[in-house]
Amino acid sequence: MSFFLTTIIFAFVIFKNLNGAGSSTPVWSYADNNIECLKFKASATLTLAYFQEGNQKKSYASIPLSPNAVVNEHNSSCGVIRNVNFFNIISQVISLTYPATYPGWGISFYFTNDSSLFKLSDNSFGLYQIQINANFSSMPNIFINPILKTHVYMSYLDDNNDNNLINSIYAHTDHSYFCPSSQVYELIGPKEDILEASITLKNFRVQAFTDIHVTDDNDHFSVSNKDKVKNIFSSSTSSFQTRETCPSNQDETDLVSIIAGSILVALIITNLIFYLVYRCRLNNEALMIVNDNSHFTDKVYDKKMNDFNSLDDSFASNKD
Repeated sequence: MSFFLTTIIFAFVIFKNLNGAGSSTPVWSYADNNIECLKFKASATLTLAYFQEGNQKKSYASIPLSPNAVVNEHNSSCGVIRNVNFFNIISQVISLTYPATYPGWGISFYFTNDSSLFKLSDNSFGLYQIQINANFSSMPNIFINPILKTHVYMSYLDDNNDNNLINSIYAHTDHSYFCPSSQVYELIGPKEDILEASITLKNFRVQAFTDIHVTDDNDHFSVSNKDKVKNIFSSSTSSFQTRETCPSNQDETDLVSIIAGSILVALIITNLIFYLVYRCRLNNEALMIVNDNSHFTDKVYDKKMNDFNSLDDSFASNKD
């Protein structure tokens, strides 16, 4: 039994090591009325262009998304209608603010489930826009002599562009999007007079839009189809839902499961063989001590009865 338990524990550890990359990745969530509607997990790196004094060409710098960033509840929302490019987009927002040591830095992620405006299937959500608020002056060792002290990077949103974020990052509303490998997303493309930006996401997992009622920009509650005023709410779960793996990692994730399962089966079979060999090398008396309820007990009993019957027959023949 101890062999079997050791096998299970060992296989579990292997599986966690193979499949648990990014377990220390920070997780952020946003809730309205104590009901969680967004959960977000990622290790991210921001690559930003900026203009430097005395240099006509653009300079570039990369900074990580601080794991100590906190959710900005004022800018986050479980349901808001945003006007973008003259379109009203049903949105959920999670906005993160950097620690006080880096004032002015923040990043916001905008999600929607609007299948009428985007190439989303029914009951799906997607990430359609990212906004980065930069304060170069609070990072003088990274952004050297910047002409601008602050800048806002807002990712492009073009209905005719297949490279939009939402065409890469989407999932069903009863699932979470999951992509463990490092993926680079261009937020603002290179142009001569525009500062470009990109984001690298690793161990990325997000869920949104389980069930929602939206508000307008003035935070007035909308009226539902049943003409009753409702609070904004979404998924009541506090953990990630079943994941939908991004295409670039589907084969890798399947391979991890196969490897872990194969190791588990091999260890169980090996222990079973050792156990059977061990049992076969024990005599009947030892087997009775190991398990007095085993079928070997019946053989010992039968042997004793046969010996008794033989003695009885011998006594009867001698009497005759």
